[in-house]
Amino acid sequence: MFQSTQKILKRLIFLIFVLSFNQTYAQTAPLSIEEIVAQLEKATPSIIGNENSKLVIDMMGARLGKPISDGLNIKSSISKVFGRRLPKFDPDCSRKLTESGDISHDLCTASSGDKAGGGAYLEFSWSKSLDLGSVKYLRRDADGSIDPANIPPVKLSDDEAYNKAITFLNDVMGVPMEEIPVAPTNAVRRLPVRTLAVGQIGPKGEKNVVGMAKVVNIPRGLMANIKDPASGRELPYLPAPGRAIVVLNDLGVLQANVQNWSNLEKSAMVDPKNAKSRDDLIKEIAESMLQKNLTKIGKISVVPVISSLDPKLSASTNDDKHLAGLLLPAVQVFVSVTPRDPSEDEQNRSGPDTAGFAETFALVDFPTENAPDDDDN
Repeated sequence: MFQSTQKILKRLIFLIFVLSFNQTYAQTAPLSIEEIVAQLEKATPSIIGNENSKLVIDMMGARLGKPISDGLNIKSSISKVFGRRLPKFDPDCSRKLTESGDISHDLCTASSGDKAGGGAYLEFSWSKSLDLGSVKYLRRDADGSIDPANIPPVKLSDDEAYNKAITFLNDVMGVPMEEIPVAPTNAVRRLPVRTLAVGQIGPKGEKNVVGMAKVVNIPRGLMANIKDPASGRELPYLPAPGRAIVVLNDLGVLQANVQNWSNLEKSAMVDPKNAKSRDDLIKEIAESMLQKNLTKIGKISVVPVISSLDPKLSASTNDDKHLAGLLLPAVQVFVSVTPRDPSEDEQNRSGPDTAGFAETFALVDFPTENAPDDDDN
């Protein structure tokens, strides 16, 4: 009887182990390519069909504003930033090429004051090659001008902050108004503005939260007015390379950063006749995702965008003094393993595995000799 009971217990333990192993394996087994394709089919908008030549033509026709290389007047901007003060320029501002003879990607900086000290400081920087489209501004008040224990709350409304930000970006930093997307009036979040807040302890130990500045975050968008005939959905703007962030308070702009708002030019390499079909595009994306060994996908989106190819791929549009990216119709794929963006506390508990990722895929094929590497997208 005792031996029989032992055998039963051993079998039960074995069965529990097998069931536990199978359940663990099922939870951690990577998704198959069929499962990934099924999710991509649902996420890919109907505007991307089996024949996408017209879509590529429409995307290539997106409206480009005046590039920063033409819109930014360095002399005028320096006058607006520093007034009558004579700024100090970096010694290597005139050095446009690297030691190997390539176009420098560094910034030229003009400044007033001591950056490492506690006094007032002003800084204005721009790409040595303005085709690259990076411009920065920084204003720091002198130490003691504001009591850290009694920071005045910002009174600017979101509308006021947004209008001041885009005016500064256009007037001082050369960002074209035509490439700043405007949200529809019925949008849930009409303005890309948030309040930067800081916690304070009051005289009686009470905790207060004070909004000390406004942050305006503007992605670049090219006006396209593309409409999906199947769904009726409109794409008024196409996301494009470049982003601008402006931090400001009631006294003015504190910091502004325009990143990679590069020149874009059309290239004969991008031929609408070589547009990928929906099936081929989804297969390409799925094969890339398969390499990541994803065990689950909480949220996925596929968005038509304008990307940029390495200008070295087309010698006809560039020379030793000119560096413009090549306009490329593409899609950007956003993937998250969680069905929504996790809170900061959730991120701390779950670790880095919940982080999402984004990848860009061209909507057109290229001749073999000109095919870009994955890094060029």
